[in-house]
Amino acid sequence: MLDHVGIVVADLAQARVFVEEVLGLECTEAESFPDRGIDVAFFALGNAKIELLEVTEPEARRERLGDNVARIEHIAIKVDDVESTVERLRGFGVKTTTEAAVFGLGALSYWTRAETSGGVGYQFLERPPQ
Repeated sequence: MLDHVGIVVADLAQARVFVEEVLGLECTEAESFPDRGIDVAFFALGNAKIELLEVTEPEARRERLGDNVARIEHIAIKVDDVESTVERLRGFGVKTTTEAAVFGLGALSYWTRAETSGGVGYQFLERPPQ
């Protein structure tokens, strides 16, 4: 099930103005992760969300954004069991950005390396039952 689309942006405050004022979407969650060098904001869009993320470390920002003002970085898919999903994907040669799952914003996640997943970066995440 589609959870969200992650868009990396050069300026989170400026991107939020467009999403909130022009698109009329409500921010449902915003958080800073200084240890990971990102600031994020999520906006409800039907059953899914748009995630805007600003990379705060200059070198990582260049790697993830290049010369763009914004770009779609990943498509997040919610799964029931992230470990077994990623194990199956690895059997097809898909590589992830980390060996172990990362916990944040209430979910366990892995991100694929786009060059090993059809040119698209995917986030597979598992949220605890509510």
